[in-house]
Amino acid sequence: MAALASADVPAWLIPPEALTEWRHLAVALEEAGTVPCRGSDPEAWWPDRKHLDAPSTRLAVHGCWRCPAREPCLAYAVAAGEREGVWGGMLPEERQEDIRSVA
Repeated sequence: MAALASADVPAWLIPPEALTEWRHLAVALEEAGTVPCRGSDPEAWWPDRKHLDAPSTRLAVHGCWRCPAREPCLAYAVAAGEREGVWGGMLPEERQEDIRSVA
């Protein structure tokens, strides 16, 4: 979820293999200004496994596809191995499937 990317986050919280992508995401968010994941229902962006098909989660995914920071957001999530949440318009299982199809 891109709204978390910020220069305020200590670098030690970011996996070293994803630090470059995190920085790209922070820049993209700053340039984008308003993004769908900021100021909306956190549960839509961080659904538990039982609610991946909830309408609010589907709206979150849809919102990502219009977001100017979608690509760096997805790149960070893949590099960091994010196992939860909506990142770059994809749910965890979709990201894993996408990674497997490229490998």
